[in-house]
Amino acid sequence: MTTPTRRAFIYGIGTATVLTSVPGAAAASAEGGSVRPVVAFDPAAGELPESIAFDGDGNAYVTLGTGEIRRFSPRDLRLGCPGEAFATVPEFEPGVDLLLGVTVARDGTVYAVRTTATIDLEALTLAPSAGAVWRFAPDRTADRVVDLPADPDEEGFPNDLLYRADHGDHLVTDSLRGAIWRVADGEASVWLADPLLEPDPDAPFLPIGVNGIARGADGITVANTTAASVVHVPVEPDGSAGAPDLLARDERLFGADGIALDAEGNVYVAVAVTEAIARVSPDGAVEVLAEGEGLAYPSAVAFGTAPDRRCTLFVTNFDAVEALTEGTPEPGLGALDVRVPGRLLWE
Repeated sequence: MTTPTRRAFIYGIGTATVLTSVPGAAAASAEGGSVRPVVAFDPAAGELPESIAFDGDGNAYVTLGTGEIRRFSPRDLRLGCPGEAFATVPEFEPGVDLLLGVTVARDGTVYAVRTTATIDLEALTLAPSAGAVWRFAPDRTADRVVDLPADPDEEGFPNDLLYRADHGDHLVTDSLRGAIWRVADGEASVWLADPLLEPDPDAPFLPIGVNGIARGADGITVANTTAASVVHVPVEPDGSAGAPDLLARDERLFGADGIALDAEGNVYVAVAVTEAIARVSPDGAVEVLAEGEGLAYPSAVAFGTAPDRRCTLFVTNFDAVEALTEGTPEPGLGALDVRVPGRLLWE
């Protein structure tokens, strides 16, 4: 259940209108049901889970606030076991650095984004931040792929990423710049910059624009945190970006963070600020599947890939607000059954 500390913070930053004006948000849909706990983390050890991705064998990879990527086997997820340390980002400084988006290639190589962030919660400002994409081979060897932003004098906040094997590159969202980077051959260039990706300057929240990213059958889908929107970006045959289209803009999407797609083209959104899971249909209709109980500042969602988990949406409860406001964080992984199989990352 949402705690007084967390709720007081959300109201304090001016989002009470979002929390009180969402029609039907307090009730989960019959199809979605409630989010059930899967794994609990230790907040005292800095184990705040930000992002999650699966490999083809059903193993989950979760980025933690300690700089560690934790791996959970299908058995771990079934029994609620703590998993094992897969890798740790070199020279990671907990409390200063953030380990954000994670993705897994078909061959088992794991990629993750490290960002050094300066956040002022009282002033609701986010200073330009430097980051990097890191690669972890199946044998756990680590190497830095590229630094972001490409120009150290530019502003930025590298956040989430996906890997495109067919184009030999990564796409990385930059939440402060309002752009998506293309990373290939150790070099970074702007793949797309557009007003639909930029933060809403009038939003009562940190200036975070484009955030979660996922690949669909006909293009790329992203969430914009402060614009309360989901945007579709068509992809040309050569891998370049087409003109982006607004799929949905709805107050129930304010605070959108990570996203995932199912096999029917629906977009599942972790709405961190209002602690909800929303679904956006291919025609832009928004439905709240779950809210409140079982969710603690959810930051990412991903479908399981084990045969009996293809219709299960796993959720990272980052619970950063409680941690930053000296409350009692409840970080962990949750699960929501949605009856539709997920779209695999490498499809």
